[in-house]
Amino acid sequence: MLEFKFKGLGFIIILGVLCSSLKAQNDTLLLNTIEVYDSVRSEQKASLSFEFDSVQYNQFSYTDAGDFLQKNTSIYVKDYGPGSTSSLSYRGGSAYHTKIYWEGIPIDNVMLGQTDISLFPTGNFGKMQFLKSGNSLSMGSGGFGGILNFNLGSDEWKGFSAEASNYIGSYGQQGGAYSLMLGNGKIKLESFLSLDKSENNFLYEDYINNDGMKERENASFQKIQFIPKLSLKLNKNHAISLIYWMNNADRQVPTTIGSQHGNAEQLDDWKRLMLKWQYVSTRVKMNFKSTLVREDMLYLNPSLGINSINRIDASKSLLDLTYRFNGKLSNEIQLKNEFYKIETNNYLEMVHANNFGFFEGLYYDLERYFLHGILRYEYWDTENQALMPSIYTGIRPFETQKLTLFTNLSYNVRFPSFNELYWQGLGNLNLKREEARTAELGVEHKHKKSRHFHNSYKISAFYSLVENLITWTPDEYGFWTPVNNKSVRNQGFEIEDKFEIKVKKWKTTFIINYAYTSSVLVDNEANYKSENKQQIYIPEHKLNGFVVAEYHGYYLSYSQVFTSDIYTSSDNESFIPFSMPANAEFGKKIKAFKSLFDLRFSVSNLFNEHYQYVSNMPMPLRNYQISIKYHFN
Repeated sequence: MLEFKFKGLGFIIILGVLCSSLKAQNDTLLLNTIEVYDSVRSEQKASLSFEFDSVQYNQFSYTDAGDFLQKNTSIYVKDYGPGSTSSLSYRGGSAYHTKIYWEGIPIDNVMLGQTDISLFPTGNFGKMQFLKSGNSLSMGSGGFGGILNFNLGSDEWKGFSAEASNYIGSYGQQGGAYSLMLGNGKIKLESFLSLDKSENNFLYEDYINNDGMKERENASFQKIQFIPKLSLKLNKNHAISLIYWMNNADRQVPTTIGSQHGNAEQLDDWKRLMLKWQYVSTRVKMNFKSTLVREDMLYLNPSLGINSINRIDASKSLLDLTYRFNGKLSNEIQLKNEFYKIETNNYLEMVHANNFGFFEGLYYDLERYFLHGILRYEYWDTENQALMPSIYTGIRPFETQKLTLFTNLSYNVRFPSFNELYWQGLGNLNLKREEARTAELGVEHKHKKSRHFHNSYKISAFYSLVENLITWTPDEYGFWTPVNNKSVRNQGFEIEDKFEIKVKKWKTTFIINYAYTSSVLVDNEANYKSENKQQIYIPEHKLNGFVVAEYHGYYLSYSQVFTSDIYTSSDNESFIPFSMPANAEFGKKIKAFKSLFDLRFSVSNLFNEHYQYVSNMPMPLRNYQISIKYHFN
């Protein structure tokens, strides 16, 4: 049985119980009233988010979250290869600056300060939302690039649906995903299971040793995820849910091109349990979530004599209360408490840490104008604390058009990770927090949807200055230690465009994302040669396009991702050449009674391109996949 110190948790629970006694006027107007109001505010906040529709989820259902975001957004995914680690970089921020959340609860690895995004699937069980830069403060701190939030399960309470899918492909790829939803309006049971494995023995060119084509070795992997969810409506205002999320991955770790064959292996085992309670009336919406987390990570490298054993136990609680004064003004309050216990042979002793947070948001929403002001406070028991404000405002200048001009100003903070503080012999307890001041200005237009055509686009420009950036730097004895020695200026612009054309039985969807990102070091005390140079692993240009045409159940899709040169040295003299891999799919959907069959043939890296996203870590050449999906509703 896990033992946790719930410092401050009792206070949050008591407050949650007291708040549950709130009675708003006209309680008979149930859930729909506040949901309509929430949808207006959600639409306004969407200007500062990446959101995805059913077309994207369906076309990229046999992939992990990293690959999905690489192909559907301007986020750069630092991908070490199929089955291997991948992390997110956006608007000049590194993996440390892109946070991962589960229904508003942070699930980053607090030792690393980041999370391997390749361990998250993108099936049909729930949705993803990426909150950009300043908008991420509505959920948590440290997301200078943004926060990726996972919401698991369906909004439906009544009915029965089941889905099963399986695939096989090149290099021993095989797997499947299975989901179920059964509800009668009062109680609902949902579950999701995914299985993936591959030998991953693709061919690559050993250009370092001039040894021609070689087969990738020590690169196999297998992953399993299981997510059951039980939900119960207690009455017209109250509902509770219990969600369990298990993730297990066993992966071999391949070496770089030209290196001797290795035998490293990494084992990841996550277990998360969430109890969720929701109260909704005409004016009040309240969520209380309590989560227990155990995360084990074992890294073995016999060749180097490394045996890294790591365990994180955590308890996390969040109370989120929104009160709607009228149809224009609302107030949101959040209280959170997190406790962590870390056991690892990489620290001198066991580490305990506690984090408390408070959030206040005031939202003023009119049909053609809105103003959102938020303030987030966080305190760690290391006596590290910060107050972080954000202002988001917008206007719709034309009454008959859905054209929105918006701007956002914010101040954000990232606290050092536990490895940066406590790593044996190398950690630095004197590290300062990183600070980011960010501004964004943009325009969003949604063309009035007609019978045959629908178009929406978004153009935004951003600027941020990050100070006290933490980097691992060799000291006078040659040991790498984390220090605050850099400031970074990030600026650029982004374009997102989506349009649909429907003509009789034809439907065609186009999605395009482009980002220009300048991320340069300023006032760098460590190395003047890197000053005003593009940061490593931050490509200046990222462009992806996706098109799918559907006719009488047949569909054909094509996607391509262009990534400009990726610098791998701070003086920009070493770099990975630009790449533009393409993918194509052809499929047929067959409807029969309440069933739907989806047969699909996919080709990845259509033009057989040699490319990399991490130096000397090759990506597969052309490869194939066949899949079948069955859906009953």
